[in-house]
Amino acid sequence: MTPRTDLRPPDPMEVVVIVGLLIVGGWVLGIVGFFRAGRALAELRALRGGLARGAPMPSAPVPPAPAEAPADLLQGLAANPLEVLRSERMWLCVFASAEEVSGLSPDFSALGRLVPGRIIPTARGRDCDFVSRFFAPDAGVLEDPVTGSAHCTLVPYWAARLGKNTLHARQVSRRGGELWCELHGDRVRMAGHGASYLKGTIRV
Repeated sequence: MTPRTDLRPPDPMEVVVIVGLLIVGGWVLGIVGFFRAGRALAELRALRGGLARGAPMPSAPVPPAPAEAPADLLQGLAANPLEVLRSERMWLCVFASAEEVSGLSPDFSALGRLVPGRIIPTARGRDCDFVSRFFAPDAGVLEDPVTGSAHCTLVPYWAARLGKNTLHARQVSRRGGELWCELHGDRVRMAGHGASYLKGTIRV
């Protein structure tokens, strides 16, 4: 029997960091067992090779029509993307190279004036399918190290661009991280590496 939990996947447009908890949950449950409480809503699995796979998330694709880049976006990125796409809550900025994305030094005062206020710079990767970063000054997060919710937008975009539904992603923040992603219809599934650093018991 596959262990299941009653964790409900959050709305990718309303969260920044909580998506990673679904992957971490899969890792922890694979080490210490699993629990079941109430109705099972999300499946978390620990995979071989140190990977943990989280529950499938709703994809959040941006409309395919290019958007006009506002002055605050260009000033805030201090760079000119090849393409800018916009959804209700996200700016997707496509650059020519992974080096441009990793080398961005944002002006967050300018990005903070944007509406919507979440920005995803991205480009084709050299040793992966694509790279990205994620800035969310409207949520009080200047840069998130690794962002599952951003990949709910990135994966459908790059799946269409590259013609495949299984993608290897790198988020090239200062800390950095890797995700292995799959697009299944209107759902995105992500896997990442886990590492135990603390064990304990909480009694309530």
